[in-house]
Amino acid sequence: MRANVLTVFNAILGAFGVVTLLFGDWRDALFLGVIVANSGIGITQEVRAKRSLDRLALLVAPHGEVLRDGVARKVPVGALVPGDLVLLSPGEQIVADGHVLVANELLVDESILSGESEPARREVGEEVRSGAFVVEGTGVCEVTAVGAESFAERLTGQARSFRHPRSPLERAINRLLYALVALVVGLGALLGYSLYHRHVPLHTAVATSTAGVVSLIPEGLVVLVSLTYAVAAVRMSRRGILAQQLNAIESLASVDTLCVDKTGTLTQATLRVVGVSDGEALPDDPVELRRFALEATVVGRISPEGKQAFVRALGEAGRYVAMIGDGVNDVPALKSSRLAIAQGAGTQMARSVADLVLVSGDFDTVPVLVAEGRQALRNLQRVTKLYLTKSAFAAFLILTIGVSSEAYPLLPRHLTLAASLTIGIPTFFLALAPSSGRWRPEHFVRRAARFAVPAGVVLGTGVVAGYLFALHDLDLSLTQARTVAVTTLIAGGLYLVLALEAEGSARRSTLVGVMCAALGGAYVAVLLIASTRRFFELATPDAAVIATALLAGAVSIGALIVCGFTVRAGSTTPTEGAT
Repeated sequence: MRANVLTVFNAILGAFGVVTLLFGDWRDALFLGVIVANSGIGITQEVRAKRSLDRLALLVAPHGEVLRDGVARKVPVGALVPGDLVLLSPGEQIVADGHVLVANELLVDESILSGESEPARREVGEEVRSGAFVVEGTGVCEVTAVGAESFAERLTGQARSFRHPRSPLERAINRLLYALVALVVGLGALLGYSLYHRHVPLHTAVATSTAGVVSLIPEGLVVLVSLTYAVAAVRMSRRGILAQQLNAIESLASVDTLCVDKTGTLTQATLRVVGVSDGEALPDDPVELRRFALEATVVGRISPEGKQAFVRALGEAGRYVAMIGDGVNDVPALKSSRLAIAQGAGTQMARSVADLVLVSGDFDTVPVLVAEGRQALRNLQRVTKLYLTKSAFAAFLILTIGVSSEAYPLLPRHLTLAASLTIGIPTFFLALAPSSGRWRPEHFVRRAARFAVPAGVVLGTGVVAGYLFALHDLDLSLTQARTVAVTTLIAGGLYLVLALEAEGSARRSTLVGVMCAALGGAYVAVLLIASTRRFFELATPDAAVIATALLAGAVSIGALIVCGFTVRAGSTTPTEGAT
């Protein structure tokens, strides 16, 4: 939850909010409400996701059969205490360290502890450790260590300390956020110096600096990423899939190679075995091993180390590998894969290192989850372009108007209104809606910038041109000129939402069109209602304002179309649209 609140951007926004409340107009601090709303939505969804995952985790949590008061009962591992009598039976994991009190042909698989593949016989008085499995026979042991002192707890801690590196999308977004922080600092300093050098009055300087800097910040992007992961985790939990890594949704979307422990797991009649290779003869040379891994379809008689080497070779060959396993011998390969998937009925060790656990054991859910993962990431890539467009637009305004002697064309409350109608509200719907179209994980930042930078510059040019034309050529008042600027910005912003969905399905494009029309209607209502018009300091829409706004909006949209931002399906650069 701290990731949704304690961010650099929220700290910057909070500081400007305080300064605005102290020295400016309180209405210009409206963006603080957006921060609270975004954080609240993100926290609510993460709490919801955690509760769903916790309920699902209980289904795969290890239990021990304990004899208490002469009655055998199943209890969670956390409820065990020293002195408990634990019943040992074939196929069960030993869940606590202890001494054997009763042994009837008791054979224990301790490969997870010692690496010895042969089962070991345990007699009365000998020690058994948590993490081992009963292969044959039965017995009773007295618990001697629980909690942090038990071997199982230490083993699970070591297993869970293993984490995949940050996903490609997370790394790309982090790089993007670092670049935006540098942009905020650099342009913010430039704007501040310009205002100081021109001896702008404090009230005006606060409004201008807040409008310039706050609009540079993609305030909802971080929350939207967390929200996408959390909602995906909830959807997976409904299908009986426990997500133990929130970014597993991205791995699902990226998977192109699936390794399965047993061919018996695959039950679809359409699958067939193309050829069987001998896993005992894996090449030692890395190049040969990669070639073998890419060509082989089914590998038999392969050791745990061989599975790991096979998975690593696929990864080194550029494949995004998911590994499905259930046994202790699958753990090395699970840890080497980009996405580790364990069967819910598998060993606790396999489940503990997995990113996803198939609690229901239904393999058929995996292809469905891959499709849902690609949908979520496709949507996230789309909406990220809108947030970057806002930042590019804000940078353009600072560099053209902010450092000049002209009054800033937009107040902070104007930008909050425009951003809510053209980015905030649309992106929360678009990020979670069904989608179709291409999905490419590579070059995320580059492709987002190819959309955002020209879109922001073109839109900024239209807004500035309409504002200056109204202010100087038509001699409209500052409030009227700013109303023209806001109207132009909202018209162009809603058009960009439509352009972004150019390659979506017909149904999605229709729904997006209806949504944009409704949001445009909401802005018209703001203009027509006296109280909201006064709050946002907008002018009454008379003939001059309407005509100028329509002209500026038409010119902006026309320029966007000329630059390739069209709502016609099949558009490519610079939209590459809807990817």
